[in-house]
Amino acid sequence: MFNIITKVKEDAGRLSNLNKRAFNKAFKKTLKAAVEKWHKEMLPDHFKRKAYSKYPQQYSKPKRRGKPLVETGSLRRYLQSRIDVSGTANRIKGRMRYGRPLNPSKKRIRAEIFTVMFSRQIDFKQAARIVGIENSYNPKSRELFRSRITAVSKTEIEILRKFVLDEMAKHQKPTRKIKTRIIK
Repeated sequence: MFNIITKVKEDAGRLSNLNKRAFNKAFKKTLKAAVEKWHKEMLPDHFKRKAYSKYPQQYSKPKRRGKPLVETGSLRRYLQSRIDVSGTANRIKGRMRYGRPLNPSKKRIRAEIFTVMFSRQIDFKQAARIVGIENSYNPKSRELFRSRITAVSKTEIEILRKFVLDEMAKHQKPTRKIKTRIIK
């Protein structure tokens, strides 16, 4: 996840009093929570106007109107609805399905066309072309989209790093209390 796993794992390992197996189990659980936190709190920023200033290397020129990566909003809703998280303590993956829906119904496509048509004040043919482009499979645009959607700023990396270290601190074993007797 974002090239920070090894550094955070070293830092958390130094602070940990768990054995290796328990540490890896706790670290995996914590990384999954970090990916879910990114999905819930940081992913929505990619669909807002502040994405242009927050991720300047990914979004080179702002749109005149509207939000980045948003035509009709259906892709945004689809991406923000769910994420599949899997992996180990060494590597974690958050997989979001995107692109063309498997079997878009004619009713749904028509609804999207009308949404675009009324939101942009354009005719049916232009809206149909826009929706058709959005629902088509284009490998180059897909790769560009993937790089934009997974961009992470330095502040987000620090937030996630702090989150992982704080969560790992919760998994520490309580230290044993030593009983002392007072001898008279």
